This record gives sequence, structure tokens and C-alpha cells, in this order.
Amino acid sequence: MSFDTDQYDSTIDRTPIYSNSDNENEPDDNEDAESNESFEFDDIYEDYSAPAFELSSHYDIFKDSRFMWILLWIMNFRMKFNLSDTATEALIKFMKLVLIKIGGTEFEDFCGSLYTTKKLLGLSDQFVNFVACQKCHKLYKKEDVVDFQQNNRPSIMNCTHIEFPNSTTRRSCNTALSIQSKLLNGSIVNRPELIFPYASIRQQLARMYRHPSFESNLRYWVNRSINDLLGDIYDGDIWKTFKDTPFDENSGLFFSEETANSHLGLVLNVDWFQPYSNTTHSTGVIYAAIVNLPREIRFKRENILILGILPGPNEANLHKINHYLSPIVDELISLWQGTKLDSTAERKEK
Repeated sequence: MSFDTDQYDSTIDRTPIYSNSDNENEPDDNEDAESNESFEFDDIYEDYSAPAFELSSHYDIFKDSRFMWILLWIMNFRMKFNLSDTATEALIKFMKLVLIKIGGTEFEDFCGSLYTTKKLLGLSDQFVNFVACQKCHKLYKKEDVVDFQQNNRPSIMNCTHIEFPNSTTRRSCNTALSIQSKLLNGSIVNRPELIFPYASIRQQLARMYRHPSFESNLRYWVNRSINDLLGDIYDGDIWKTFKDTPFDENSGLFFSEETANSHLGLVLNVDWFQPYSNTTHSTGVIYAAIVNLPREIRFKRENILILGILPGPNEANLHKINHYLSPIVDELISLWQGTKLDSTAERKEK
């Protein structure tokens, strides 16, 4: 993928990977027997495509310098002593009461919750939440599931995915995607059974490019000492021969000295872990490492791209993970065309 430093549009245009109609397998009367025979044995592949989504293109950064240092101190205190969300929220509310008591109405605009503090500091997460089917793991728009109605009443939406389209008895999954809960005011709401949070690669990289030394670290591999040992990915044939335009012999190299801080190589990983003690619950994470970075800092937390959190309680089968990889693949295809950043640490916004 390649990056430039101008403003970028964060809307991802998507096209279906595969689409089939009701009469797709019906042969044309004008086709000969040989064409009909080949059409009959054409494979229909499972549709792993994810629903369209749109990413926010800005962050709400707090501008009031009177409160900035206080909020930053609270968040640093939270990290240093590993405070829970509840404890941090209580600390913020207590600080607001103290400030109002000392300074009066001047501090009534001080943040009153952890949510608003994160939002104003630009720390709120940028996840896109999909609803995942418990059985086949097909992804759906959260809004479609939560707002689903029949006869003008909230109703449970069922999965319509066909997992085995080549089967003689093609059946949709038909698994319920939500449960219904009754609120105190008597209204009924749909609550999704499984949520798949997806984080944009583009947005995370945009934040990383604002960090000092990030771009210089991306150029590290250009000036490294070279020997006959295979010590890192830079010594492999793929890194040395991969073309800027694949399969074009006249194309230049993708990884070059001139594009060292803009052409990035990513390695995707999937790990499962147990988030709770005394119970069996497997949760997974899909993350990516930027291999341009030096190996000693490549897997540090600040340099890791968290792409998605795989919901539990059980690990998804190998081919069902394709549903969770779909939005990642689509964004990687978009990034392959290049994207533009409004500014970086080395090149400030004009």
C-alpha cells in the first residue's frame, strides 16, 4: 500500500465479491449442449462479502487548554495504576465537583464522564461494529439488525446466508441474529447476539504517521548493514523482487529507497486467548505488524494495528474466519490504490 500527504476520503466503495440470481444456473436455450454441460458444472462459491460501511474522517480534539492538563493527568493516572472504567469515571466526576466547588460555574463545562473525556481527547475508539451470525459467522450491518421491524414492530432478524450454495438442498442459515429485551419504559429493543468490532487500517496508520520518528523508523531498512545471513524479511526474495505493478517486468520495485516511508508491508496474524478465568471462552484478535519497522520495535503495542476482535465463546472454523477477513481484504484493496494523508509528523498540514 502507498501513502501520500494530502487530505483523503475515508468512504470505502465496495463491490460484491460474488453475486448470483435465481436463474443463474438455468442454461440459455440458444446455447449448445457443450456449453450447457460446462455451465452445469460451474462452481458457485460461498459469499464471504461484508456489508458496506463508512468511516468517520475526523476526530474531536479537545481545544480548551484550561481543562486539557487535568484530563491528561487523569488518563495518565488511569494507565499508571490500571484503573477500571468505573473507577476512572468516579474520579472524573469527583474532580468536576471539586472544581465547581472551588471555581464556581466556570467549571460546569468540565467533562462529567469517561466517554466524553475520551471523545474530547481524541481517544474514543473508531471501531465499526458488525453483527455476526452465531452459526455461520456471516456479517450484517448493526443498524439493520437493531432496527429490524415487521408489521411496524421490532422483530428478530434471521441470517439469510447460504453456507453451501453447491448443495442440492440450498438452505439459508436462518439463525436469529438478536434477542429482544424490554426496557423500563415498556419498549422492546433488539440486542445483537454477537458483535464483531472492526478497526480501519487507514485511520490507525494516519495516527501513527503523526508520531515523531515513525517515518524515520520506516526508512530503517534502507540503511541497515547487509550481510550474507538471512536475518529478517528484508533479506528475502519477495522483499527484493516484489514489483510496484505485479506481473509487469518493466515495473519498478515496490520496496525502494524512494518509497521507504510510504510503501508499507503488513503481516496479518490471528491469535485466540481466554479473557476470563474459571470459564471456557475463546476470543480472537486479528492484528497486523508493519514489517518496514525495525524488528525490535515492530511488535510493540504502539506499532501494532488491531484490525478486529473475533467474538466468542468458541473459535470460528477456518473457512468461517473468511467472513471476518472480508472487510480487511476490501480495505487492503482500496489502500493498494494509494491513499492521502492531511499531514504527518515530518510534513505538517498546510
